[in-house]
Amino acid sequence: MPDLGPIKALQQSNTATPYVWVRIENVNGQDVGYTSRLLGLSHTEQAFGGIATIILGNADQGLSTLDLRGKKVRLGYGYTRPSNEHLWS
Repeated sequence: MPDLGPIKALQQSNTATPYVWVRIENVNGQDVGYTSRLLGLSHTEQAFGGIATIILGNADQGLSTLDLRGKKVRLGYGYTRPSNEHLWS
């Protein structure tokens, strides 16, 4: 089991910076990171599923030719340390 002490300490800090990552399965079944494009996120988790609305930036039109319908999306939550290191569980 991973050591969750550092994350717990950040959760209890009043200066913690939240961190969210987004990965979407591509046509080859590999995960591709889209965290840098994340503009907005609404996510409701439920016992056996959930729903999320994810808004990704596309100013460079890099997503325009992709068909992401039906692709598996993974979301992760954590915190950014003052050293700019990302921690998540």
